[in-house]
Amino acid sequence: MSTAAGYSTPRRVVRSASHRSGSETAGSSPSQGDDKTGSSAGAAGGKEPLGIEAILARNKSANWMERRDMFSELRSLCRSEKSGQVASHFDAVVSIFIERLSDGHFKVVEACLNALVELITLFPSQMEPFLERAIPRVLPRLDDSKEILKTGAQSVLVAMRQSIESDVLIGIMLRVLDQRAVKVKTTAAIFCASLVPSNPDYFAVQVNMKLYLQRLVPGLAEKNMDLKRATRDLILALHQVNPEMFFTGMTLLPIEVQKTAKNTLQKQLPNIAEQLGKYAKLRKRPSTPRGVSPVPSSTQSTPERIADDLRKMQVYDDGPVVTATLMEVNR
Repeated sequence: MSTAAGYSTPRRVVRSASHRSGSETAGSSPSQGDDKTGSSAGAAGGKEPLGIEAILARNKSANWMERRDMFSELRSLCRSEKSGQVASHFDAVVSIFIERLSDGHFKVVEACLNALVELITLFPSQMEPFLERAIPRVLPRLDDSKEILKTGAQSVLVAMRQSIESDVLIGIMLRVLDQRAVKVKTTAAIFCASLVPSNPDYFAVQVNMKLYLQRLVPGLAEKNMDLKRATRDLILALHQVNPEMFFTGMTLLPIEVQKTAKNTLQKQLPNIAEQLGKYAKLRKRPSTPRGVSPVPSSTQSTPERIADDLRKMQVYDDGPVVTATLMEVNR
């Protein structure tokens, strides 16, 4: 699969609907492929956009052209001075987007994808809670038979990378990887692999690396070769971004899972068995408080020797504690 080929390094772009005029937004919108509809043409000519209730009412129409034009009207509303109507009805708006990403007519899906780019760009923080539901509907379109839908889905992912904080997005993608659909899991793994290099701080946290490895490594035993390959490439990306945390996280997995990883990744990581053994020993090594040496061993543990050992460790000075220790041992 080559769906990740078009993903570029994300560049943070901050946009706010309240700081952009209608003409500026219309001229710089990431995708305007469906602006040939009568509704958009009217908006461009100065026609007042419909109110949010009237626009959303089109979602119930059995006519696919009405549903398609609904998204064009939503885009016009977002660019207008009435964009606050979209924000105030955001839950209802996003629910319609998620529903229509699976519409039976590809023209409706195309319009939905193009409008979703606008929505993510203008309302990134409000979109974050809904991405876990929206992304699994977008990802399968990356392999759609219609090129126009592939392009639309790629534009949505680019908008997410540009508008959503990278650590937030990579956390959301961890949950998306838990989807059952093979196509969704495969494309999610490919997209995640493109996100990992830009998130070194996220994967420097042991619990984050561990959670990703727990989710991914069992997938190396998948029978579907596309999913297995995508999972392997994502795991290798994790290794590359932080090898130390990678091997530490691996040692926290069950032994059988570690064996699967060693057998599958031997070609790409020839020293994986040696590294896992090394980090396993480091993890099992007992820790000693800084500045305190281990208690010296004595063949004859007399009270005087115990007190002397305590003094050598510099844990306690001579005084009540050592005296109390001698009295307790002499009982």
